[in-house]
Amino acid sequence: MSLTLYCATVNDGSAIEVEVHVSASVAELKKLIAEKMQYTFPDHELTLYLAKLPDRDWLPGDAAALVRLSNGHLDEDISKYLTPSNQMFPAMGLNYHFGMEVPPRNVVHVLVRVPSARWDEVRPHKKHKVSSTDNDDEEKDEAVEGVQGATSIPPDVIASIEGRLGLLNSQDVGGGVELGIHLIEPDFPQWFFMRQATKDVIKTCNALERVFVVLKGSPGVGKSMLVLLLAFYKALCLRTPVMLIRNRKGPGGGTSMLCLDPVNAKYWRKHDATIEELNGFRRRYKGFALYLDGFDKAFVFKHGLQNFRLLAASGQYRLKSDDVPHYRLCVVPFWSKPDLIAIGRHEGWDEAAINDKYFYSGGNLRHFLMPQHIAENAVDLAIDSIVEGMAKHLESQRGATSPHQVDTILMSGIQPTDPVTDSNADGTTNNYVRMGQWFYAITSECALRRLAQIIPPSEFQAVWLTGHNLGDGVLKGVAFENYIHNLAMHHNKIDLKVLEYRPKLTAGVASVYTDEAFEAKAPKTSGNNTVECDAAMVSMASSPVDYWRPYTRSLPTIDCVAKLTINGQEWVALIQITTRNTLNIDVEALEAYASHFPQWKCCYIALVPDKETCDGFRLSPVEPHTRVPLKVAYMPAWSAFVATKIKKY
Repeated sequence: MSLTLYCATVNDGSAIEVEVHVSASVAELKKLIAEKMQYTFPDHELTLYLAKLPDRDWLPGDAAALVRLSNGHLDEDISKYLTPSNQMFPAMGLNYHFGMEVPPRNVVHVLVRVPSARWDEVRPHKKHKVSSTDNDDEEKDEAVEGVQGATSIPPDVIASIEGRLGLLNSQDVGGGVELGIHLIEPDFPQWFFMRQATKDVIKTCNALERVFVVLKGSPGVGKSMLVLLLAFYKALCLRTPVMLIRNRKGPGGGTSMLCLDPVNAKYWRKHDATIEELNGFRRRYKGFALYLDGFDKAFVFKHGLQNFRLLAASGQYRLKSDDVPHYRLCVVPFWSKPDLIAIGRHEGWDEAAINDKYFYSGGNLRHFLMPQHIAENAVDLAIDSIVEGMAKHLESQRGATSPHQVDTILMSGIQPTDPVTDSNADGTTNNYVRMGQWFYAITSECALRRLAQIIPPSEFQAVWLTGHNLGDGVLKGVAFENYIHNLAMHHNKIDLKVLEYRPKLTAGVASVYTDEAFEAKAPKTSGNNTVECDAAMVSMASSPVDYWRPYTRSLPTIDCVAKLTINGQEWVALIQITTRNTLNIDVEALEAYASHFPQWKCCYIALVPDKETCDGFRLSPVEPHTRVPLKVAYMPAWSAFVATKIKKY
């Protein structure tokens, strides 16, 4: 059964009829609307609303409000349909909204909103002659507020965003909220996740009223989104006129200008703006708080934009001594894995997919949301740009002022804050604005592996210390694992204390460890997937290779394989490296790996950092049913390093 749906565009009141099967999804309806209207932007950017109220009243097809829409006036007769409960979500079927009944005729069934940022590309432009002496076809676009080519933002969109922003301060940490800002700025996420660092940065920036604030931090942590959020909050919640100027990258990029004037209820956006237009507007309209996104210091000062309220800087922003009284650098920290897990679950990803993405992204939110192969390319490009002599900057704790742009890899973070001791009287949170409290770490495990040939093992110890200071257990685990790999790949001797795994502890019985040592003579890295890794292990069984690790995280239960001597006997050790005292084990996978070494005695070793973890270590299940002997081991040298540093810090 097919439906004939009457669809009206909220932006200008224009309407079309679309024929679609009743079993189709809302996403398919969006595609048909975009094709019929010949829209050039992706159809998923459209927002659809059911033009029906809870009392079952449809929007009449001859409603005077539709006529007023065509003249640019959106009033209550239309906006009452544009509610979250009426929004039609892409994954839902049309039969969910319309049932199996044929919708009535002579009414509007669906209201279609084109994002304001896209409307200027597709709207039927109103035209008028330039002068009586011009030819009939010499016309120009009608201007909005004296800015050529600007597009008015419907008042209902502003009202919707204002209402949602009013609840922002009460938004729980660890949850998400739809703010509606994406209707105007399409790259703002529809679902905005609130992490603790976001709340802290908002609080800090709002308190720094008397200085110019520069948001610092590694690429991909969300600085641009914070500028957008704070600009809208300043305008709509604090009732301050705001001018937002953005330098957008990628397809459809360029310089855009957004006017939010709550005093005079004037809101408009210009997709492509020249610096002359920006300066012209600022000369005509005084008293606007200036928010900037994506510009470097040279551009800002060259074009007289230095009196900004907030800037998300592009690249390094180095302060001179005479800048310090007037400017503050506020760091936006990299993302923790628990926060990224929450976002991944919202996206519908399972644990394996989240872990695979985190392997490449580390604390980079942008890379985490990218397709995996693109994130891998981004990491490779960043590493390829590191030339001889730059590697030392990866070990530096002076990333905020470094002349080298290595912060795609070397990410910024802060120590966990105490809301009592770390908050000042003016509301700022100390650690976000004090450069001495910032830390820098390589958080992408993929990057750490790629860099193993140019950085020493001590760098991984530095990463572990950073993770300790940040309270980031995941980062500590990544650092410890790659420290082991790095030692082996650089042919360093690794001393171990090895213990037979005991599923049950016996009171009064001490753990009996044996001292073992291992030094890789022929280490190898290979294997991007399970098939390649299986082939690598089969080859290792009959080759001189004595230490092997996969190129990516592609195997359950183990992280590497080593040929070593235990109690005077030669073994192939299937090693899992962890900082945890409990660990899941996949017995089926473990025995499959052991089958690749038919001429060798194989064992499983859980390699942990210290004796305390080793003594209390437990597998899950606690007593795995496997023919592969199970062992636990720790590194005395690592234990000594941690003990020394923890005392020092």
